[in-house]
Amino acid sequence: MQQENAQRPKAVIVFQLMGALITCLLTVGAVRTTAGLIQFWANNGIPILLINLSQWLALAALAFTLVKLFKAKPEPITRWLGLLFIALLYAFIFNIQFLNKSKSEPFFKCSDPATGELGELLGGALQLLAILYWFYAYGFSLKARNFFAQATASHVEKTGST
Repeated sequence: MQQENAQRPKAVIVFQLMGALITCLLTVGAVRTTAGLIQFWANNGIPILLINLSQWLALAALAFTLVKLFKAKPEPITRWLGLLFIALLYAFIFNIQFLNKSKSEPFFKCSDPATGELGELLGGALQLLAILYWFYAYGFSLKARNFFAQATASHVEKTGST
């Protein structure tokens, strides 16, 4: 009965805020891609269609997770979908930040390029630590386990299985 009063962890609230923001941005991107698809269908065809379809599927999965998470007692799958979303979010950030680098001029003309690379490396390490902490706090901390166990207990009561 202790699980009935489990509070929503701060990591879940951060997930809800980030998820709502990304849902809005992904909606705008998917609508713009759809408009581009309609306009340039004859030239590009299938590749844009696949990109557009993947955007709409990602949007649907994220919206499903957010709707389930905004309920007072989310369903058990919400925990795993949220963890998947956090992992994909970091993979996207890592791809943008480290793999798609352009060799441009440093911001300050007299600065050493190694200093900028060290700053990027330290920033990336701090970013990784923050994402790992969010991942832990969302899915595996005591508060989160109690919060999602409350959902599992209510799901078991509904189905009548033990």
